Amino acid sequence: MNRLRLFVSTLAVVVVLAMLAPGAVAAEPDDDDLELVVSDDGLVSVTANETAVENATVEVELTDDNASYAGTGTYPTDADGEVDLPEPEEPVEIEVTASTTADSVSTTTTLAADDGVEDLSLDVTQNGDVLVEVTDGNESLEGVTVDVALADGEDSENVSYAGTGSYTTDDNGTVSLAGPDETVDVTFTATVDDESAETTETLQGVGEEEEPENFGQLLQDFKENELTDNETQGLQIASFVVENNPGNAPDHAGPPSHAGPPGSDDGNESTQGPPEHAGPPGDDDDENGQGPPDHAGPGNDGGNGNSGGSSSGNSGGGNGGGPPDHAGP
Repeated sequence: MNRLRLFVSTLAVVVVLAMLAPGAVAAEPDDDDLELVVSDDGLVSVTANETAVENATVEVELTDDNASYAGTGTYPTDADGEVDLPEPEEPVEIEVTASTTADSVSTTTTLAADDGVEDLSLDVTQNGDVLVEVTDGNESLEGVTVDVALADGEDSENVSYAGTGSYTTDDNGTVSLAGPDETVDVTFTATVDDESAETTETLQGVGEEEEPENFGQLLQDFKENELTDNETQGLQIASFVVENNPGNAPDHAGPPSHAGPPGSDDGNESTQGPPEHAGPPGDDDDENGQGPPDHAGPGNDGGNGNSGGSSSGNSGGGNGGGPPDHAGP
């Protein structure tokens, strides 16, 4: 009875282990069950009974001794039963052999050459430091050369950036640079084989503050950086608005307080007439509007400057003016 129980328990353990370790079973398949597939882009897949074989040995060799390929060698398959071979620089024929402890299988295939990048682009972002990212479509590109230089038009004698130079992207396809000390235009160029991508960006100087473009930005900056707990925030904001609103007019603007309303004749060159005691001009006024005084008598009709028998010719002068009324004969 005890032997029967021991046998049943042992059998149950074996069944459980078999269920928990399918990879171990797949790693030692029956003969003729091992399958090998190699795609033209270098992906090797090893299966047995339609199950991925992990830790199978994959050996890659050239069929032509005069050819060259950096992907020759021996590889273990991963958990998916795969090996991703590098792309060749030119088409090459290889022989691939996959083997386990129980079986091996081989195939010959031609790997396609790397077509190079199809959609090279670079993106520059700044958050204090500068990050340059190089991609081919959605794929980050490692080992790409990135040149950084002052943009055309920048005065190299007066403007500088310590980040200029040549760099190589890391495994994330990025290059990290320090931000400039002052705002400067910089050109970034990424080059892969014969392809290149270029962009010019304005990098903000580290520590420089951008001037607010309008009152709204000025108010927002005040609320974010200058509000204190010493006073109600609403009062602080109201005081700031009153003091800084660009619509506020200065105290001295406008006419003085003692000035009355403008007259209806404003705009004439002169609105000032003669004094009130001045009478209207007479009809017989001369060109100057001024006649002789009231006490002046009529002029001597015969006066020609020689009358009166005077040799001096001054009596009854030529101005036609007679003697005043009080003058004697």
